[in-house]
Amino acid sequence: MNFNVGLSNDFNNLREQILLENPDIIQLQEVTLQTRTQLKSLESFFPYNSGLDKPLNPFSSIIFSKYPLKNTKIIDYHTLITNVILENGEFTLIGAHISPPLDEFLGEIYMDMFFTYSKAKRTQKLSEANLGIAIDHMEFIKILVDKIDKNLIVIGDLNMSPVSKRFNKFLKDTNLYTSISYKNLTSTWPTFLPKFLGIQIDHVLFSKHFKVIRKKANNNQISDHRPLIVDLAYLK
Repeated sequence: MNFNVGLSNDFNNLREQILLENPDIIQLQEVTLQTRTQLKSLESFFPYNSGLDKPLNPFSSIIFSKYPLKNTKIIDYHTLITNVILENGEFTLIGAHISPPLDEFLGEIYMDMFFTYSKAKRTQKLSEANLGIAIDHMEFIKILVDKIDKNLIVIGDLNMSPVSKRFNKFLKDTNLYTSISYKNLTSTWPTFLPKFLGIQIDHVLFSKHFKVIRKKANNNQISDHRPLIVDLAYLK
């Protein structure tokens, strides 16, 4: 489960969404200081986490897991990398939040629209973001993926639509896969528009031995993003 919660401090609703879905692993992004403190209450359900006690940035990731994590590192561009230990093996998980390809002016226009058409209260200023930073981050992840020879999952707010040339080139360059259905829309952004008018910019990408069993985007008014939930099976 991936959930960008940056434009909300509604922790009770957030906690309810997480426990209702009961994922094995959840990544949260754009977490405020107040929400991070409250998230510690989830440790009884998810005994393993990464990033919870690290310095926060809007592009940071916090991962909660029911499975042990090892060799966890937070590297350039606030990218989180860890190994998830299963009963019969392990896989590498990369948590990434790629910069939106917007300049400050367009970003502020979007923020104004969101707070006008939703009930949310403004919690933090938009961080520095532009297409150049996004491309640099994508290149960094490509190099990182190329060095990993284990089974791999990349999860996060990638700020790319599945139909964009940038996204499809990224999949090709990294040899990663995803699942797209135009019958079962999984638009994750923005929540103030109906799903059929939105796009999916949050993703779970995976290497060749994984298969998607189920994929959905929940409706919510917690943030400007809907949470993305993906069930994966491992095929030997």
